[in-house]
Amino acid sequence: MSIRILLLILLFGLSTEASAQQCQGRPFGNPTATVGIPSLSFAYSGQLAIATIPVTVTLPPLMNGNCNLSLLVEAGYPMQLTLPHTQAPQNTLTYSIGSPFEFNGSSFSTYMYATQGQVYDFQIPVRIPANQTNKPAGSYQRHLSIRLLNTINGAAFSDIPVLVTVHVAGTCTLPPPTTSLLDFTPAIVNGAILAPFQRSFSFANAGCNGPARLTLTAQPLTKPGGSTPIHFTANAVLGSTAVSLDTQISASSFADAVNAPVSAMLPVTVTVLPSSLPLQAGDYSSNLRVSLEPAQ
Repeated sequence: MSIRILLLILLFGLSTEASAQQCQGRPFGNPTATVGIPSLSFAYSGQLAIATIPVTVTLPPLMNGNCNLSLLVEAGYPMQLTLPHTQAPQNTLTYSIGSPFEFNGSSFSTYMYATQGQVYDFQIPVRIPANQTNKPAGSYQRHLSIRLLNTINGAAFSDIPVLVTVHVAGTCTLPPPTTSLLDFTPAIVNGAILAPFQRSFSFANAGCNGPARLTLTAQPLTKPGGSTPIHFTANAVLGSTAVSLDTQISASSFADAVNAPVSAMLPVTVTVLPSSLPLQAGDYSSNLRVSLEPAQ
């Protein structure tokens, strides 16, 4: 009676060991997973962006029998489906892993029914969804972990990190001004400008998603054929950034102090300066250029 029990226990032990050797272990070797690229990089401007991670799974040539393997794609810590902004962690971009991988809790997986010497090639699609607008410019990153598992006993054969980087380019928006013409005729009294005279206009919802340059450019007011110029000043403010231009000093002025993403009203005030000499008759004009662009 005791001999029969001992034999059954031995046979059961041999059967369990053979099952485990179907996917791994000596003398057959282990399945392997290799990733074709160490990192994945996107240039993102609000449109759908898709790239793939190539993965090859190779089974041992002397593998004994069949086994089930699972290829998992997991987000690196913390486990969330976002790419944290490397400069401002509170800003994120979402991403997704596409078919044939299926979402399963905090990971994506696909299964393989393996036989000896077989090679599986996969293309893991990583998608950055469209319309993620108003994101701060800069680089967003997240590590993905690509793992090859034995679904029978949970053994892990590979755990390969892949760095996903998304570069969001700097952009600025400057809508049309509230007016395109400033008339300073009322400033002229008896052929001269006796005191400073001011006009203003604005740009609604002007802004940039990162460091930017606000520039004012203009020449003094002059009339065809030449005359004594009429000088003026211009002042613009965007958020906490102010820039001033005086045509007596320079034809342009700029400020690079727009450091953080901003969207706000951009008011501009123009002041014609008093003239020291009587003005010649005629029409005086100048073009004031306001520009807002990402800092280089």
